Amino acid sequence: MPSANYRSLLRTPGAAAFFLPASLGRVGVAMTSLSIVWLVHSRTGTFSAAGLVTGGFALSEALGAPQLARLADRNGQTRMLPPTLVVHALAVTVFLSLIAADADAAFLVVGGGLVGGTVPQLGALSAARWAALLRPGRAAELTTAFALESIVNAGAFLVGPALVSGLAAAGHAVAGMVLAASLSVFSGLFLATQRLTAPPAASGGAQHAGENRQLLCGPVLLLMGLNLAIGIFFGAMQVSVTAFAVEYGAPGAAGPIFAVSSCSGLLAGWVYGMCRWRAALPVQLLALTVVLSFGT
Repeated sequence: MPSANYRSLLRTPGAAAFFLPASLGRVGVAMTSLSIVWLVHSRTGTFSAAGLVTGGFALSEALGAPQLARLADRNGQTRMLPPTLVVHALAVTVFLSLIAADADAAFLVVGGGLVGGTVPQLGALSAARWAALLRPGRAAELTTAFALESIVNAGAFLVGPALVSGLAAAGHAVAGMVLAASLSVFSGLFLATQRLTAPPAASGGAQHAGENRQLLCGPVLLLMGLNLAIGIFFGAMQVSVTAFAVEYGAPGAAGPIFAVSSCSGLLAGWVYGMCRWRAALPVQLLALTVVLSFGT
């Protein structure tokens, strides 16, 4: 997509004011899961415990994120964000306290679940603001806006894991967790102050109930299954690549490995978006899955 389209989007009144803090906050979100891996491993000396706690974090986030999204739709982002961010900060504090107290793995799993269930979904909130800002007069630009969101997400998962791995390899695993929470909380608070671009709160319980039932349809369930598979892959890669680097006596290599992987993903996404493919989407998905499996 031409860069001029991205520039015109960010020049829209109020767009940069919500997009930039949401982008910075997503770096913190991208750091959180891997921060837990490094932090638990530094205290327990085992990646099995780290993977178990991270799994609790991921499961809790998967269950909690839709509920936070529903609250944002019903009450508005500016009302929902501040209490959510306060609870997330408290959850991180509890988790760090459990780590400092050398708590059992079961308590660490509960602590990781508290952190995951309160993670602010800044990417979804930013996408909702684009939809509210561009509809109906500029709805054709939503594709460009969502492409910009995807690039930022990929960039966050490039910078975040590399930063966490560098801090952990230097012996500052706690600092990685604190930095991740700080970026998420303070960026989210700044996003909450941008009231002009916040989507209006929806009203009508019956309307919400109907919309919620419509989510349980075949195409959405298929997308959920595909995203679950992708999430399992990336979640397993975070733990396994880190363990691989430590096993071979080069823990500092985990960050560069994540960086190279993310850079190649950014390049592949850019090339994919620039090309016009003749193959049907299912054929593309199958071919790219084969390439991904071979690369792994």
